Amino acid sequence: MKSETFLFSPSYARRRVRIHGVEHLRATRDRGGLLAFLHVGSFFLSGGALVHQLGLSYTAVASRHNLRFTPGNESDFWLGVHQRSEALYGAPMFYTDESARKSLAWLEGNGFLGLAIDVRENGIRNKEARFSFLGQDIYLHTGPGRLARISGRPMLPMTILFDARERLHHLHIGEPVRAATPNDCIQQTLDQMAPLVEVSRDQLFHNLFGIFSTPHTID
Repeated sequence: MKSETFLFSPSYARRRVRIHGVEHLRATRDRGGLLAFLHVGSFFLSGGALVHQLGLSYTAVASRHNLRFTPGNESDFWLGVHQRSEALYGAPMFYTDESARKSLAWLEGNGFLGLAIDVRENGIRNKEARFSFLGQDIYLHTGPGRLARISGRPMLPMTILFDARERLHHLHIGEPVRAATPNDCIQQTLDQMAPLVEVSRDQLFHNLFGIFSTPHTID
């Protein structure tokens, strides 16, 4: 995934990604929504396919806080990934250290917003809750669910997986979730993701069941 970011282009996003569940996007197209994802597969490429195959207005929220704690070369690489992704989306990305009003304004403008739900930032305490995923308890921040409630937009599960035989990425969009509470919204989203991730655990970007098995603590 990391090296593939140097290949990002509109034609690459059209040729190398097959989108499943387009009908779920069509159902919410006029009002936009939150596309929630786990760090699985080539997750930055997902938005490029939505923009260049379906003509959606898409950008994503990213974290640059933890880059302060990574070696210089690694930090520079991820900043470059953000820049290449912005070029692919044709829109600036938003960051967790910025006001959430930017994300809210994007949603109120009927755009689609990508949000990772498996994120922790060193030294920052975000509100978390316990969720069930593939038979295990994990603790995730509840911000995406709260943003869905505040904006009045649905949350749609988004999972991209690579098929090495086809040399093709499969982007799966789940059914829109409109739950009573932010936590229910996230749990129902995870429930839709689970069957896809279960057969592709080797494409998890980090140790999901290690990092998130206990609540986040700040020393």
